[in-house]
Amino acid sequence: MSKTILKKTLNGFRKNILANPQVRLARNASIRNEVIELTMDWEHFRKIDHSFSDIVSGEMPATNQKSSGRCWGFAGLNLFRIYLGRKHNLKNF
Repeated sequence: MSKTILKKTLNGFRKNILANPQVRLARNASIRNEVIELTMDWEHFRKIDHSFSDIVSGEMPATNQKSSGRCWGFAGLNLFRIYLGRKHNLKNF
């Protein structure tokens, strides 16, 4: 048994793949999108209850991180903002 992959074999694979419109569609989608988006089961996602059961009192307006990639830092500091706002009776800072 040969362990060599022949160019003829690869060309045969390519020909079979390009002849299948579903495979071409999947290939085109996977090139231009994130795999996680393509594999998401949207029917399952649609069935999830996305309503919130808890309300945060004293919530302040969202801060703008300006696409800096520091969202976790902002999220943590926003909890601290609520605490400071309540303690010092601040509406927005």
